Amino acid sequence: MKKDFLISLVILLLSLINIFFHQNQLISLSVGISVLGIIGFISFILKNNLYKTLFLIWILAQFPIIEVHEIKNGIKYVNPIFDLSQAFRIKIGFGLTYLPKTFYIGINFIPFAYYALYKLLVANSLISSSVTIIPVSEQSPITKFAPLTAKIIDTENGFLKAELSEKIEIEGNEYQILLFKTIDKSIFNLDKTRQKCIIKLILINTGIELQTEGFIK
Repeated sequence: MKKDFLISLVILLLSLINIFFHQNQLISLSVGISVLGIIGFISFILKNNLYKTLFLIWILAQFPIIEVHEIKNGIKYVNPIFDLSQAFRIKIGFGLTYLPKTFYIGINFIPFAYYALYKLLVANSLISSSVTIIPVSEQSPITKFAPLTAKIIDTENGFLKAELSEKIEIEGNEYQILLFKTIDKSIFNLDKTRQKCIIKLILINTGIELQTEGFIK
């Protein structure tokens, strides 16, 4: 999908910009993370799922920032100890002063935006995949239809959107489309045995929702 390509392209461009910024220090962890971003982009183009792992490492590595601040002759010097930010950063943290130095420990906020895009990228990669739905309890409105099978067809407002293989009828109302996401808001993973999810059944022709919970794998 076009938006998936754009997300991966952003990672590629930021990695290349970071390498340019570090052209006088190419042997460094920061450049190493940039290389992972570039390899991730190539993996994405080749449709190799390795890109998911590489992009996640690329994002997580940018969160922590550790620096040493020191004033010499009235000039403040900042010596990065651990900073794998790719080209840009917005940081907040605290300092531990041990004169004449201050040890700064902070967090880079920009990767939170990267992670949100990453979740969208992974969600889109699940489109066309089939899932099985099992109710959490016997009181669930979908218990008598279990197990249900559905195919993921889209994403919508943080949910995965799926179409049931067959329509189901609950209290005289027909449902075939459902939205779901994990209860703990983690990224849905097809490789896991099952994940507890919030499920919203969408009433045909009305958009009215019937919410329940279930295990999806």
